[in-house]
Amino acid sequence: MRSVKNLIPAWLKGPVWYRLERRNKITLGPDTKIFSNGKFGTPGRRKLVLAGHEATRTGAPLILLELAKNFSSNEDLELLLFLERGGPLVSEYAKFCTVIINNNYFYKIGQPRVADLIHEISEPRPVSAIVNSAETWRLSQQLHESGLFIISLIHENMARYQNEALDSILDNSARIIFPAEALKQVAINTRTTFDRSEVLPQGLLRPNFGQRDKYAAILEVRNQLNISQEKPIVLACGTRDLRKGFDIFHQVARAVIAENIVRPHFLWLGGSTSRRIMDRVSVDYWLSWDKEVLDLGNDISHIDEVPDPELFFLAADAFILTSRDDPFPCVVHEAMSAKLPVIAFDRAGGSAEALADGAGIIVPYLDVTAMANAVTTIILERANANEMIDRAEKRVRQTYNFENYASKIRNMLHEAEVQHPNP
Repeated sequence: MRSVKNLIPAWLKGPVWYRLERRNKITLGPDTKIFSNGKFGTPGRRKLVLAGHEATRTGAPLILLELAKNFSSNEDLELLLFLERGGPLVSEYAKFCTVIINNNYFYKIGQPRVADLIHEISEPRPVSAIVNSAETWRLSQQLHESGLFIISLIHENMARYQNEALDSILDNSARIIFPAEALKQVAINTRTTFDRSEVLPQGLLRPNFGQRDKYAAILEVRNQLNISQEKPIVLACGTRDLRKGFDIFHQVARAVIAENIVRPHFLWLGGSTSRRIMDRVSVDYWLSWDKEVLDLGNDISHIDEVPDPELFFLAADAFILTSRDDPFPCVVHEAMSAKLPVIAFDRAGGSAEALADGAGIIVPYLDVTAMANAVTTIILERANANEMIDRAEKRVRQTYNFENYASKIRNMLHEAEVQHPNP
């Protein structure tokens, strides 16, 4: 009689990486080697674990992608990336990392844990993990079980998280990094034990962003929008949801146009969070409805996310950050580097720190009238804003330098390797 064990398919009993491969959950990196003894990875080569929540073209995933590129070019590191979910950036990550998409696989009863996979890595096994985003707190628990020194890069507002997530971040992280003082203070107000955290702002993701031909961008984008070459554009970016203030964007547009002093074109760049664009409970649906009812169809455009948004920044005349809560958005850095006047709300995250010392305009939280008035003033008196935008560009290129950011994180990794033996 055959035992139950013998009835289990071979691929369910093999190495964890093999089981992941059979489920299409792993994409091997360009240099990753597989060995007949079940080990994977290059013997004798340093290794680093990365973790992220998804592979979308949004702030935190793009920061992690740039870190992976930086580590690949500056360190002889073999990178293993765990993602909670996939997305359009997976193929980009796979140029630098072996990518594993979890989709709850490691959390199911009877399935392997992350530590099982870590132990299959050829020596030397990784010492450290960079856990990017509070959304990866479950992975953080399992990486800590593997004996890794965890550096948590937190890009979110901790007041929005449940106790289980807060406990995981605090208990499993050797170092906790926020991108802005405002976020650290919110975290401390939530849990006083966050007072051990550090502040390290991420830099401008692409150092040459905003330096392409502005006139060519003006022509191309206005032709795409079918508007005149002289019409000003007010740009906003993000997913079309309430946190990003997609509704407030429309209120600002309506307020500016109702004044009938200037009539710019308002452009929102970024996709819907609803699985169905015409889902009648989605913000996207009803704001598209409002746009038509208010006869603003010729004044407001929505464009889904694009791989390279630089042309839209270069073509615009002002940038508004309408978010209710946006911890330290990369789009503000991009607007500053493209020499756009930036208008944002106070107490809505860390943008006020980026725009400090006269590098932008901060208006009271959710004050639509104040933001609309600032837009009108910028368009009418653009020449008067030149000093502000020059200051902003200088600030973002000097203060928010991504190479400096990555270098400091690499130094943290070197310290961990010296202080903590291989698990």
